[in-house]
Amino acid sequence: MRYLPAGILCLLAIGLGVVASTPPLQRSTLGQIERHDPRLDELIPPGAVIEVLAEGFEWAEGPVWIPSERALLFSDIPNNVVLRWKEGEGISEFLKPSGYTGDGPPSPDFS
Repeated sequence: MRYLPAGILCLLAIGLGVVASTPPLQRSTLGQIERHDPRLDELIPPGAVIEVLAEGFEWAEGPVWIPSERALLFSDIPNNVVLRWKEGEGISEFLKPSGYTGDGPPSPDFS
């Protein structure tokens, strides 16, 4: 298994319908999609590339696509922030502080 370099947020261009309705902008790409099973084509169209949307994060986690907003949310854990990326707008703060206390993982509340 290969991992993306730390601090880079990437998106499969045209994949998962995220940017399917608009032509992709000229962004840098990273790596390639390795297809070991033809069923992957049902999820990620042939010809899709991995685009670098933003970089410079200490530890990015997520992302989650919000279809109604046509935006991507992700966390930068050590900086205690949830960020939002949207085509044509780029990166903006969505939630800060995002809940990280630095005291270890939260205890689940099963009440």
